[in-house]
Amino acid sequence: MDFVAQEYWDQGYAALALDRVDDQDPIRIWIETHFKSTSGSCFEVGCFPGRYLGVFGELGYEVNGIDLTPRVSDDFPQYLEGRGFKVGQFTQGDFLKTEPNAQFDVVCSFGFIEHYSNWDEVIKKHFEWLKPGGHLVLETPNFKGAFQYLLHRLVDQKNLRRHNTASMVPHQWAQLTRDAGFEVIQAGYLGTFLFWEDQQDRNIFQKIALKGIRVLAKILPRALPEGLPAFAPFCALIARKPT
Repeated sequence: MDFVAQEYWDQGYAALALDRVDDQDPIRIWIETHFKSTSGSCFEVGCFPGRYLGVFGELGYEVNGIDLTPRVSDDFPQYLEGRGFKVGQFTQGDFLKTEPNAQFDVVCSFGFIEHYSNWDEVIKKHFEWLKPGGHLVLETPNFKGAFQYLLHRLVDQKNLRRHNTASMVPHQWAQLTRDAGFEVIQAGYLGTFLFWEDQQDRNIFQKIALKGIRVLAKILPRALPEGLPAFAPFCALIARKPT
């Protein structure tokens, strides 16, 4: 990832507790709206810690994935087996340098492509792992939205610099998949308003502003419609590969 050193992820993941994502999580709800119980297979790019891969596991998909972090070949598969999922192949490796040895019914990534400058090539690499007729699922945070960008620029600069906001363009993802013959099922923005920030040193003004943002995060979801590009927390796409 050219926006983030792998050491950053490895340090953050070393003691991370693995857990089921909340029933009210908007990405969980999005997945469950579009995908039903099945005996198919799902492959996640950048799969650790697998919060949303677990949703596919709950739906009956065989779970598979690739990630550079060591835990993907240490305790992660055992954790998934412990949840009763059908567990396939997990690879510790660089996705962009790995040739597919299988194809899957669903290929997904959550918060992955936005850490690359060549995000379009990263999306195209996803295509190679998809079976004909299979579904591509992409999600990133929406730091590019005007209000979201302003807030992150104000109180969360270090986190903002780890993300390529130029990649947060679901209409361009849609065009990229259409050019490859895919049928676009959904492309746009998810949610009303959420705000998450990373740890960093903040001055007193930023600390006060962050408290105000947390108040807004309780008020705005009740006042805003879904999917406004300036406010929505997520970019998302589902597309079907041609048969």
